[in-house]
Amino acid sequence: MSDLSDFKEMEKRIFKGIYGIVLTPFKENGEVDYDTLAKQVEKTMKSKDLTGLVVCGSTGEFSRLSFEENTYLMKTVKDAMKGEKQFICGTTAGDSYTAKKYTKYAEEIGADGILIAPPYYFTLNDEEIFEYYKDVITSTSLPVVGYNIPQCTNPVSVSNFEKLLEFDNFKGFKNSWNDLQQITTEIGLRDEKRPDVAMLTGLDACLYGTLSLGGDGVFSAITYLMPEIIGFIKNNQGTEIGLKCQTDLIKLINVVNRFTFPYGYRVLSDALNMPLGEGREAIPVSLKIKAEEAKKEMKAIYDALVKEYIK
Repeated sequence: MSDLSDFKEMEKRIFKGIYGIVLTPFKENGEVDYDTLAKQVEKTMKSKDLTGLVVCGSTGEFSRLSFEENTYLMKTVKDAMKGEKQFICGTTAGDSYTAKKYTKYAEEIGADGILIAPPYYFTLNDEEIFEYYKDVITSTSLPVVGYNIPQCTNPVSVSNFEKLLEFDNFKGFKNSWNDLQQITTEIGLRDEKRPDVAMLTGLDACLYGTLSLGGDGVFSAITYLMPEIIGFIKNNQGTEIGLKCQTDLIKLINVVNRFTFPYGYRVLSDALNMPLGEGREAIPVSLKIKAEEAKKEMKAIYDALVKEYIK
């Protein structure tokens, strides 16, 4: 492929930029607070840095919600966005039957694409994981973003990633694992075989590095909460100040990581005046006390980031 052809294929990458993973607010009784969700989404739409939103992602706690709750989440976010930015639905499930139901609903409400990780809970082999993806991808005309998050689901191997590149509507891949060798190998395969496929990180700490390797952006909860900081790193890739901002952001990520996933992001969201309520998990009193102290530290680091990098 000529350099000009490569460039034209790169321009076809439809999922380039910074995407926020929508966080799910809850009422005191444990029900999803859809009214608060809509208001929070409307607030994020004011960001000039944000490329789009992803609903029913891992940090959005889709696995704790019913099918009906997740689909209503999708509709609520879609309506609140008013078509202003790209809208992507997470359709991950424990099996392809349910994943296809989510995908069909995403099609019906006009999603711009779907994000789908392998099944969770039961351990599957590579062949089974590929069949899951094949079953879902061939059931839809929507652009598909694959998703590797082995700390929560079955992993997507490099060999399966390479096979997924054969599907025309496979248009992106999110990697939420910090294996630099794997990420580099996959970007190389993308460059060789499918330059139109966007490569994205799910780890904010890896954004600068992923961009330096030829990646295209990020899908993350921190992007949802502070798109101006993530946008600054994206817009200053390859520069000393971009790297410094990334390094300073890691200080905040380290505080978030003192807590289990995804509770740490709920704490961060509260610290940044986007309260999510108690959630559905039972939190020990000692951890709640720890969270109150961490909120002050998180807010201080965030304020310092804004003061230093956002003019």
